[in-house]
Amino acid sequence: MRDRIKEILLESIQVKEELLHTKVGEILGIAEVIIDSLKKNGKVILFGNGGSASDSQHIAAELIGRFKKDRNPLPAIALTTNTSVLTSLANDYGY
Repeated sequence: MRDRIKEILLESIQVKEELLHTKVGEILGIAEVIIDSLKKNGKVILFGNGGSASDSQHIAAELIGRFKKDRNPLPAIALTTNTSVLTSLANDYGY
């Protein structure tokens, strides 16, 4: 079990190192698109499937609430928070 835990942690570290070395430019580009949208009175729309749906709700909550400092809320919505709409559309059109 100890070895498996170490493997999982090392895999997480490797993913982050890969991001650091290859994706910083893409992350910056995404941040710039979000900032531009917010400056134009847009909002951040987030979504996910399974556990990522929870992640999208958490990120929306951090933007609406605060993250690390007291500030005005940023407009954001996670599409997975309205389960009635989500499941009815999926039922009608397919998952």
